[in-house]
Amino acid sequence: MTAEVPGLSCRGASDAAKEVLSPGGHHVKYDLLQTLGVALLVLGAQGAIRQLVDHGNAGLLGWLPGGFAASITVYVLAVALGAVVAGWARGKARTVGRSG
Repeated sequence: MTAEVPGLSCRGASDAAKEVLSPGGHHVKYDLLQTLGVALLVLGAQGAIRQLVDHGNAGLLGWLPGGFAASITVYVLAVALGAVVAGWARGKARTVGRSG
């Protein structure tokens, strides 16, 4: 006996479900970009907060020359870039038919 998950089987699935499951679809690209953007946002925010609380602890950017100013700038840029990428990817995914 096999159990079928609604919307995931090819037999009787809607066209939208087939499109999401088909290889080469653009949905996966936008999901990956959104995940990358959120990860960049979280790592940048965590690093910036760590740097502001303890100026001597640069975290992942300890190797970066320039001290506090350089590392806090890179962390803030990571937060901004992550927010822009995640927002853009979410908007594009919604445009092609995904809600989320």
